Amino acid sequence: MSFPESFVARELDPADKEPMAASSPLTDARRALQAFLDEPLPARTGWPHALDSVCLALLLLQFATGIVLSLYYTPSPASAWESVRYVDSQVVLGRWLRALHHGSVSGLVVAVALHLTQVFLWAGFKGPRRFTWWIGATLLLVVLGFGFTGYLLPWDLRAYFGTNVGLHIAADAPLVGPLLARLMQGGESIGKLTLPRFYAVHVVLLPLAAAALITLHLALVRRYGVSPPGVAEGDPIRPGEPFYPRQAVRDAVAVLAAVSIVSLLAWLPGAPLEMRADPANTEYVPHPDWYFLGLQHLLRLFSGRRQVLATVVLPGLAVGLLYLVPVLERSPERRPSRRKFAIASGLAFLLLALGLTLAGWRALERERAARAAIAPSPGRATPEPEPPAVAGAHAARGKELYEALRCALCHEAPEAGTGVNLPPALRFAGSKFRREWLVDYLRAPSAIRWYREGVRPVQRMPDFHLSAEEAGALADHLGTLTDDKLLRPTAVRWSEPPPGAEEHGRQLYQQYACYGCHAVGADGKQIGPDLTRVGGKLQEDFMLHFVRHPQRIVPDTPMKDNDLWDEEAEAIVRHLRVLR
Repeated sequence: MSFPESFVARELDPADKEPMAASSPLTDARRALQAFLDEPLPARTGWPHALDSVCLALLLLQFATGIVLSLYYTPSPASAWESVRYVDSQVVLGRWLRALHHGSVSGLVVAVALHLTQVFLWAGFKGPRRFTWWIGATLLLVVLGFGFTGYLLPWDLRAYFGTNVGLHIAADAPLVGPLLARLMQGGESIGKLTLPRFYAVHVVLLPLAAAALITLHLALVRRYGVSPPGVAEGDPIRPGEPFYPRQAVRDAVAVLAAVSIVSLLAWLPGAPLEMRADPANTEYVPHPDWYFLGLQHLLRLFSGRRQVLATVVLPGLAVGLLYLVPVLERSPERRPSRRKFAIASGLAFLLLALGLTLAGWRALERERAARAAIAPSPGRATPEPEPPAVAGAHAARGKELYEALRCALCHEAPEAGTGVNLPPALRFAGSKFRREWLVDYLRAPSAIRWYREGVRPVQRMPDFHLSAEEAGALADHLGTLTDDKLLRPTAVRWSEPPPGAEEHGRQLYQQYACYGCHAVGADGKQIGPDLTRVGGKLQEDFMLHFVRHPQRIVPDTPMKDNDLWDEEAEAIVRHLRVLR
């Protein structure tokens, strides 16, 4: 480290040296570790200096989780989405592992940005340490490269359209821009070669670059030492405590806190996975990850001929200023109180970046709301209310019929609705069945095919020979039996399907082998209910809740929980609702 000569002289005095022990790899490793732990740090070294360990830990977490995920991932447009879905649904802790890999990138961006901010505030880039600053700035760009190249890998709508926007931005760069975009895409647009190339950059080129930069960065830190807080360049450095134990504990606590926060955030929302990429989808609102929202917002501010300002000039100026910091500030002072102009300029730059990110997020929310108001989207839209149940005397007449026919003997028995081949419970019939189907069924009940271990149900719905008026009244009474807590109304616009949603649902129906239990026409097995006309029988919201979590709606039902994403369950229901 850059301590006064008197401070390090004792390490160079041959009289103080003990006879060297026999050298071996284990001995050399022990000595190196001991020298690292005993290395003296400058006075006033504290918690902010633990950020470098946090950055290293999060990057190693990226490498570790990425290696595991690569064992399951297939970098092909034909199977990339399925391989990611397999990790989420079938691999033990797979969803959390992928969310941890996804979330650690955001944590790494924040940690590296904070580390650079801390170094800037204390002028740790002065003197020979400017090379350390340049390598740190390059590492920030490499981390952003990890985020951009990994964005496409799930091959869903979000990945496809977000990457498409990013590649168009890259193509605007003069001279090398079009060539770079074409090289990454493997052609004029995103195609079969794009995904393998992004994958190669993400798992080979960028990790090699990161490993080389980290090694060089650590070597420079060891060579020039930690920047002494508050000491002007050229002034004597007052030594403080050795790295171990106090600073080592600080680093360990900071790393543990950072990894715990990233793990918790990964566990709660998980990593996004939307519907499979569909280039023909014209309704999707593309958006990048949060750390690119500011760059996207620049495209809103500068369009047309001025777009080059948003894609090349301003981002290039920001990166250039980042690298020019050691050159522009040449004074020997390190104290923030004596570097007011530099501190004010740096804070203005930071606030501008944060402001653009926040403005980009708010603009994205407005665009989503505007799009939802005029057209359906792959996500949730505004609620579309179902027709209200007929109330008054007609429903009251239905209740009288319900009691007179003694329907409760079967449908309100303790076993009703438990999935053991007994009549279904009707406590939420109004949230489940369509009125038209109820009227037709009550007038001419038929056996609903349902097997359990090869045995047909013994009990059947009797034909009471109801008139159309009686069946309608009874259906209106059943329509009042709702359970908004268990089957809360959703906000899906079922009458306005997104392009390709029904076909996607049909593919998922085949993928999850639903035909193994349910028949549709002549296809499939008659183990579970026949789904030939299920779209005319069940309400979409009920089907969506049941497909998501069947055991929660009907305890002990033979229907297994496939742990579907919301978008998958919705697509399957959109396929089922057309079966009428």
